[in-house]
Order: sequence, then structure tokens, then C-alpha cells
Amino acid sequence: MPGMPSSDADLWPDSWSQEVQPRSVLSLAGIALFLVAAPIAIAVYLFAADNKAQAGYATAFAAICALILWIGYESRFRRRRAGADPITTVRLDNGSGALKIPYSLGIHVGVTLLMAAFAVLFSAATVHTIAVNPPGERAGAYLWAALAALFASFPLLLLRRKYALGYLLVSPEGIHHRGWTFQSYLPWQGIKMIHPLQTDGPDILITATDDTAWEPKQITRLWRADKPAAIPSDDGHSLKPAIHIPGKYLAADPALVLAILVFYGKSSQARYELATETALHRAQSAHFGS
Repeated sequence: MPGMPSSDADLWPDSWSQEVQPRSVLSLAGIALFLVAAPIAIAVYLFAADNKAQAGYATAFAAICALILWIGYESRFRRRRAGADPITTVRLDNGSGALKIPYSLGIHVGVTLLMAAFAVLFSAATVHTIAVNPPGERAGAYLWAALAALFASFPLLLLRRKYALGYLLVSPEGIHHRGWTFQSYLPWQGIKMIHPLQTDGPDILITATDDTAWEPKQITRLWRADKPAAIPSDDGHSLKPAIHIPGKYLAADPALVLAILVFYGKSSQARYELATETALHRAQSAHFGS
């Protein structure tokens, strides 16, 4: 298992990109200019021309794109340099303790508002289509109503916790990963490697031996935002037990999270700390020396 530098060194791995990808900058700039600013200007013009219905649609479109822009900013531009501030200690059902590392609340709220905005937009389109068309020409209202119902189903998933704010639980026994729409668990004794992985952001990949007990669960397939890691096993006939953590979703600094996982992966004698405040203090001080 690879080592990590001590607390007096930069924890950011060399394999992770230090800069925001240019395509991300261009994409978000394009959204801001053409999909937010331009529709707002169009809405102002339409409202001045007393075309209130179309102005409302243009405004709604700009609001939806502004939410997409916000989610993109939260996941791409915020470097997750919040350190250990979002990390807490929690009590598990078995009475033991664990470190809890949450996903970004900003992204979670942004997605929730985005789904609500779509539901409101299509509901308004349904009502408007019925209002302006005679009975025989309202077929479009059925499509808008179906889309409104689809997006309105998202809050039900939230209430039932089928779609929830993700997190990591790092306990003396192992690592529990709750994504937006799935959950997974690996015990320490089966973990083989913890290392940084650069995809479209700074990720953490945890792999275990093929015989490690692993029962990933996809919680919902409606609005499935993510899924458990799918890495072929050594024999090629099944999947390797693994946890894939997208750093862009973490509320805490992903480099600090990587350091925490690597330290306790290497230091079995220190894992008892994870049931106490000591692990939180170690994370806050970023002290991962011997």
C-alpha cells in the first residue's frame, strides 16, 4: 500500500491534476454566457414586449441552467480544500464509533433544486398548454404532465432516502461508502490497495482481494446518479471488491481523505482510534507520521 507524506508536506498526490481542466472552464463559461445570461436578456425583451408567457419560459430556462452552472462550479472549481472541517465522529448501530466524511451539501442541494425546477417548469407547461388550446389540441399537455410527474418523483426518493447525501464511514472494522444512490463496504483485512486515481477529477480507488466479502447494493435505479465500482476480478469472471470515491463529490479535501484512508490501511494498530475522537484530531492536524 503506497505511503503518504507527513503533515509538513503537501498531501496532494502528483498523479492528481493541480489545475482545473480547460474544457471545464470553457464549458461553464459557455453555460454562463449562452444559457444563463442570453436567456435572461431574451426574457427581459419578451416581458417588455408584453409576451409574459414566453418571458416566463426563458426565465425558467435561465434558472435551470444557472443551477447546472452551480453544480458544475461545486464539483469542478471548488478544490475541496475545506480540510477536515466537514469531517465528524459518529456512533454506529453496534455502539462503536467512526469517522464520517460527507459528500458536498452544495451539490446535493443543487441537484435537488434542479429536479424541483424541472418539475415546476413542466407543470407550468401542462397548465399553459391546456389553457391556450381547445380540447382537441391538448396532446402536448400529456407529455408535459408525464415529465412533470417524473421529476416530481425525485422528492419521494429523497424522503425515502433512496437518493441521499453520500458519505464515507471509516471505522475500526472497515470502510462503508454510501454514494448518492448505492452503498458498499469493505473490511480492512481484505483491502489490498488504496491509491489516487485521476479521471475527470481527483478520485480514490480502494481494491481488495477477490475473496473478500463484498455486497454492494444499488439502492435505486430511478434517478440512479452513481453505482458501485465495476472492476474485473483477476480471473475475469466476476467483479473485484472495490470502492471508487469521486473526490469532486467530497465536502472535505480529497487529498486529506486519501491520507486518512492510507494511514489506517497501513497502520492496523491505530485503527482503534477510529472509534474515538483521536482519529478526528489526527485528521484535523493532518498528522500521518509514525
